[in-house]
Amino acid sequence: MLYDALYEGATADAGYDDSRMCTDDAIGPLNPLTTWAGAEFGGAKWNDYWDERRHLPDVLENYRGSVYLVWGLQDWNVDPYHAFPTYQLMIDAGINARAIAGQWAHNYPDQPDRHSELGSGYGLEAYPNMSRMDWAVELFQWFNYYLKDIGDEPEPMVQIQTNDGRWHVEDTWPPEDMTWHLADIGTDWTLTGDTVNGQGASVTLVSEALSELTHISGLPTLHLEVTTQACQGGQIFATLYDNENNLRLGHATMDVRYRDGGYDAKATSPFSSYTMLMEFNPLDVVVPAGHTLRIDLTENGEDYLPSPCASNPLGGLTVDGGEVGLPIIERPKSHDSWFLAPPWWEQQPIPA
Repeated sequence: MLYDALYEGATADAGYDDSRMCTDDAIGPLNPLTTWAGAEFGGAKWNDYWDERRHLPDVLENYRGSVYLVWGLQDWNVDPYHAFPTYQLMIDAGINARAIAGQWAHNYPDQPDRHSELGSGYGLEAYPNMSRMDWAVELFQWFNYYLKDIGDEPEPMVQIQTNDGRWHVEDTWPPEDMTWHLADIGTDWTLTGDTVNGQGASVTLVSEALSELTHISGLPTLHLEVTTQACQGGQIFATLYDNENNLRLGHATMDVRYRDGGYDAKATSPFSSYTMLMEFNPLDVVVPAGHTLRIDLTENGEDYLPSPCASNPLGGLTVDGGEVGLPIIERPKSHDSWFLAPPWWEQQPIPA
C-alpha cells in the first residue's frame, strides 16, 4: 500500500519538480487501500486511477509493431499471468510476437549470477539450464528486421522451460493440444480440515497417485465451494506441491469478493455459499509417475495482502468441496518440441 510513497522517497531529488502536485499524487497512494478494503462497494472505481493505467486494450487495438515477451516463471514482481494469455491475444490481434519464459525471477535470460540465487521450488531445480546467453543472437536478428529491415521476419513462437530445467518450443502457450484433467475434491482429492482463516486454520488437498509422468503446462484451475462465516469476507491462498518431495510448484490466490474472476468485486453475506473460480499462475512442471500432488489452502500467502477479514476471529471460509483442473500435454522425449540450449558457461566471451 505504501509503494507510491516509498518509491517517491527513494527517487526524489528534492528539487522544484517535487513541490508540484497533481491529482494522482494525492489519490494514487490511497487506491490500493480503497481497492483492498472497499472493493465490493466499488472501491476500485472511485476514480479512473486504475483504468488510466490499463494499456493492453489500446495495444491490441492500435499497435502495429512487434513484441518480444521476456518473462520469469518465478517472478514475484510482475506475475507470469500478465504474460499469458496476453501472448495469444496479441497474435490474434495481428501483432507478431515471440516469448521466452524460463524459471528465473524478475531478471533477464542472460543473468546467470542472479539465476544462481534462487531457492528450491523457486527455480533452483532448473539452474543452470535456465541461463540463455544465446538470447542476444535472437535479439540481434529481431532488431535487424524490425529496425533495419534486414533479413527475414522472425516467426512467432514461445520458448518455455519446465521446472526441472528442460526447454521446449511451442507455437503458442498454453499449447493448443493441451487437454484438461478434471478431478473432484472429496473423491479424487482427499480433503483434510474444513476452515481457512487468519487465525491459522488451513485445509489440505491431496490427489491420487499419478499413473504416469504428468506434464502440467498452462494455468491450472481450482474451483472451490466455500461458505462464509460471521465476517462475510475471506481469502484463499493455494500452494501446489509435489507431495512426494514437498517441492513447491506454484500458487494461486483469490479474495471471495472476486469469486467470478475478472475485475469486478461482488458483495458477500454471512453464512452464505459461493463458488470461487480460482486460477493458478502459469506453470510448466513435470511430476513423476507414482507421485501425488498436494494443495495447501491458507488465508495469508507469501507476498500477498491478507483479506480485510483476516484479523477478525469471526472471519474465514469453510471449504465444502470443488474441482481441480490440470492442463496436461504429452511431450515424450522423442517429441520435436524439445531442444538443447547451449550451456551458458560455454557461451561466455573468451578473455583477451
